[in-house]
Amino acid sequence: MPAIVPALVSLLTGDADLTALVDTRIMPLEADRSAVYPLVIYELVNMTSEGGIGGANGIISAVFRVTAIGKTYAAMDAVATAIADVLAWYQGTFNEVVFQGIFLDKTAEDRVVDPDNEATVYFMRTLDFDVRVEG
Repeated sequence: MPAIVPALVSLLTGDADLTALVDTRIMPLEADRSAVYPLVIYELVNMTSEGGIGGANGIISAVFRVTAIGKTYAAMDAVATAIADVLAWYQGTFNEVVFQGIFLDKTAEDRVVDPDNEATVYFMRTLDFDVRVEG
């Protein structure tokens, strides 16, 4: 099984435009409450081997979710745009993983509010990427 997640994370952490915005704040699953913003969290939502009538065809399909979080909408938007610029439509070999293609499947926006005064604490945009790799 190819090391899909480490390769995807390396693509993100290796991008100068993205790291100029978030430095090293690219982390799995969640950020703690004391985190510095903006930041990026990621997770592998699912991964399956594709197949047909004759069995597996050697292609692995995965959904990789990346969330941009910022204290302002503009900060979140800049990070989300940088993420999309890195991953969307990527094809090629990186860290020995052969990506047939990475496609931005869907996005969703949300904000977290302070329950005491309903002020926005931070903005989030989630980007789901359909990832196809050779297995």
